[in-house]
Amino acid sequence: EIQMLLHQSPVNIDRETRGLAPVNSLWFWGCGPTPTPNLRRWTTIHGTDLFLRGLTEIGGSVCLPVSSGAYECLANAEREDRVLVVLENCRHAAAYQEVEIWSAAVRELEQRWFKPLANALQRGALQSLSLMTDGLEVEVRPLSLLCLWRRRRTLAGLAPGVTPS
Repeated sequence: EIQMLLHQSPVNIDRETRGLAPVNSLWFWGCGPTPTPNLRRWTTIHGTDLFLRGLTEIGGSVCLPVSSGAYECLANAEREDRVLVVLENCRHAAAYQEVEIWSAAVRELEQRWFKPLANALQRGALQSLSLMTDGLEVEVRPLSLLCLWRRRRTLAGLAPGVTPS
């Protein structure tokens, strides 16, 4: 995966046009101190990614399994909790351009997570909701849902360079 990412890098494309060898590998090496990630931003962390689990362990936190949906997650959270939930339902399908699988995963996320979270915002059960993807972060607050003058946009419409089919 890293080799593919480096292959498409603008830096490598520039190097190749100048006749230089591309950077095509990454070696993790060194005996320096292990950095301590700042995980204090969140009270509770849910996820299955091994890297996330490693970071939480280094930071002295615990990474809990992902709930079946937002309702379960909200039921287990305290009012003032700042909860991080890393949902990776679409990552594999997006990486391998499996459109049907990706589309089904998005519909499932919509039903299990996004609609219940929007309802919780409307009821005042949530103070805010931050949605973060690779390169896009959107913060939604209860008043954001009342912006009637804004045209509704699809998830694809929020992502730069993505054209809906």
